[in-house]
Amino acid sequence: MGWFCSIFHLWTSDPAKTVYRERLAVRLAHIDGHLATSAYMLGEHFSLADAYLFVVSNWSRAAKFDLSPYRHVLGLRKRVGARPAVQATLRSEGLAS
Repeated sequence: MGWFCSIFHLWTSDPAKTVYRERLAVRLAHIDGHLATSAYMLGEHFSLADAYLFVVSNWSRAAKFDLSPYRHVLGLRKRVGARPAVQATLRSEGLAS
């Protein structure tokens, strides 16, 4: 999921960033489709894959990448973000109140 990395690089040209954003959109659409039939990445139980998607998808804000078309990804983010350990971690890192 290093999909956001090239968007952040200062030396990446604007046309290249457009290509990377398009690729990111395709990948997120694929994940969104999967999550339409599954509560979590690997089924009905939380896994490391869900934690990783939560962290990486947080980069969308910094990359100014709109996640609103991916409602199932947003749903997973909400479920993962509501976990007490995630809330405690976000607070400890100053990312949540």
